[in-house]
Amino acid sequence: MISVVDLLGASALAAGELADWAGLATNLTQHQDALSQFLWSRFSATGQAVLTNYVGSGAEPELVQVTLVQELNGIISSGPIYQAQHFASVALSPETRGLLALNPQGDLLIRLNRWLLSDAYPRAVPRPGSLSASVNQRFYRAFRNTGN
Repeated sequence: MISVVDLLGASALAAGELADWAGLATNLTQHQDALSQFLWSRFSATGQAVLTNYVGSGAEPELVQVTLVQELNGIISSGPIYQAQHFASVALSPETRGLLALNPQGDLLIRLNRWLLSDAYPRAVPRPGSLSASVNQRFYRAFRNTGN
């Protein structure tokens, strides 16, 4: 049986997947907006140190990329990240708004969190394969009803 997650693809970030990782690191360390401040507060002390050292010196870019992926994956898999005040200046895609309206749980919540990051940082966080919001709603309801 195929699941919604199978249809939508993986939600976790992979090493090397971040496009403008240097810009994202700078944005996060400089807390340029409410979302960056929120995400920064969720980074581990070690993760914050790696990014801060990179932005200050430009050293160890591979370590920064791996750290960003690990920290962001930890954040998107630890619960909902959407709070209106954090995303007030972000134009959410129709797909993201549709999935957000469903109050997803589990793997679909991780998917939503990834889409939220993609909407907020489109140059840095690539958007994984997606379906229309109406298709998302139908599959999510079917998935929810199967007990998965």
